[in-house]
Amino acid sequence: MVIKEIEYDRYKEKINIKYLEGTASKQVKDTEPPKDDLSEVLTKLQEVGYRILRYPFSMKGRIIITGAKFWYDEFGGRSHIKLLAQYQLDKNERIALIMPQRAYKFYNKDELDLIDKLIAEAIDYVNGKRAQIPLIQENKPAADELPAAN
Repeated sequence: MVIKEIEYDRYKEKINIKYLEGTASKQVKDTEPPKDDLSEVLTKLQEVGYRILRYPFSMKGRIIITGAKFWYDEFGGRSHIKLLAQYQLDKNERIALIMPQRAYKFYNKDELDLIDKLIAEAIDYVNGKRAQIPLIQENKPAADELPAAN
């Protein structure tokens, strides 16, 4: 499986993953939440977005990385990566932020490790490994609320 693009909008709770399986292009679009690890990786990638854009420190908290697009060379290795992002205008309003496409060698080892983790999380999602949502909410009393045994 070759991941071509992953985008997760945490606010709209929508995920979109484009990938190749063999020579067939496939896509998963869903509202089922991914594992928390995916959101954590995207949050950590925000530092990479700041480095790429070189925005002033005051704008640092407004960039939200939502995913990435990947380009591959003729040997199947990653050649270019483009982070996908939004710019937070206020609490409830965001706009698409255009990030530049960068060569794979532009990224340092720690950043590439995060990108590898993002791809692994996308593969997990496609393979059905997603956040566990309880089917039934149980209202169990706390241990100290249980009646005393006679």
